[in-house]
Amino acid sequence: ESFVFDQKDFDSESFWARMLSWNDLGFPMGAGTTYDPSLRGTGLVATHAYSILEVKEILAQPGQQTKIKDYFLVSGAVENAPAKRSRTGKELLRMVRLRNPWGRTEWNGDWGTSSEKWTKKLQGLLDRGEKNDGTFWMSYQDFLCRFAEVDVCKAHRNWYSVSFQSSFYPQQLLSDSCYLFKVSQPTWIYFTLVQRTKRGRGNERFFYSDLSILLFKIIGDVSKPESQFRCERVLLSGTRRKLILETLLDDTSSTYLLVTKSLMVEKRQHIKLRVISAAPIIAREEN
Repeated sequence: ESFVFDQKDFDSESFWARMLSWNDLGFPMGAGTTYDPSLRGTGLVATHAYSILEVKEILAQPGQQTKIKDYFLVSGAVENAPAKRSRTGKELLRMVRLRNPWGRTEWNGDWGTSSEKWTKKLQGLLDRGEKNDGTFWMSYQDFLCRFAEVDVCKAHRNWYSVSFQSSFYPQQLLSDSCYLFKVSQPTWIYFTLVQRTKRGRGNERFFYSDLSILLFKIIGDVSKPESQFRCERVLLSGTRRKLILETLLDDTSSTYLLVTKSLMVEKRQHIKLRVISAAPIIAREEN
């Protein structure tokens, strides 16, 4: 799942809580930069992908190198100087550790490997890393300012998965695919609808189609016309590569019908539906 920082509904506080929980669950995460002239001189590479190795929130006292102004302030030689920041109070530090896949070229700002903020105690709490090994720490605030998005793979340990290959066709006014699901116990589940990537198709006239997911509950015998269909969830979107529906299937006596749709298909579009569930499910594609 992708999260873009400049979206209107992005909430940095709730997103930090999410990152902490994903880190605890061991979900693989990555972050990306865009073309940004302000990245020059920071050690970060524009339009580049980084791995997120750790997300930490700790209460600690960062280091601070004494400035010449502070030295004279202590001796009383500087008049009208700003008050010196207290070094006795601890701060709540929100930290993100990343890795450049090149194995070199690192962030050189606050909390970079050569930053003055590192103390011996903090080096014991966090793995500072070696200089120019590709790994580095950043504050969450700097991370939000310098990066553009985060991708997370919600790979739950010991969960179950199944995939279906399908296609959307341009000659159909409304192209769709249908799938039936049954659960033996209440089950948390992810439905991910994915199109082929644009990567490597620079010379090909290739566009993503719009994607929609509709989830129905079928009450009664599926094979009989008197069965009732109740709409549980509707997820509509414009043109995008993937769409994710996260929900709870809790009715063990009913069958669930998932419909994937596209309204505008220029040419045959290969589609994959990935289903990941906390408990075993019975699933099949309905022709």
